[in-house]
Amino acid sequence: MKKVGVIVGRFQVPELHAGHRYLIDTVIGLCDHVLVVLGHTETISGRNPFSKKARYAMLKASYPEIQLAAINDELSDEQWSEKLDRIIAKRFPDADVTLYGSRDSFLAVYTRHFPTVHIPPIPAPSGTDIRKKLFAKKKRR
Repeated sequence: MKKVGVIVGRFQVPELHAGHRYLIDTVIGLCDHVLVVLGHTETISGRNPFSKKARYAMLKASYPEIQLAAINDELSDEQWSEKLDRIIAKRFPDADVTLYGSRDSFLAVYTRHFPTVHIPPIPAPSGTDIRKKLFAKKKRR
């Protein structure tokens, strides 16, 4: 049975940082297939400044072998978790699936079917810190 690792994240940064790369590289090393599910909202904001298309391109440029999907925000964690499980089951109906996360990940709100593993983070800036610096530079211009 093929082993599938699933990572869910927003990846709302202009380029993947060391923590993102460490998480993705770790899951690639543990699994036969990797699915990255991008958290998505239609509203562009300071918290979500990059489009789904831009984030897909960023991830595929660095990791052409991974699969990508997107998941919209939901009203409840339960609804969101059910939707995530449907996305995974549709792509990998007969696989051994594990969900992986790290610092500030979705693992705390996921309430459904698949087992989860927390990958301890490495020292790296957070996406929030990167976005704050990026927008501080733009305001000074």
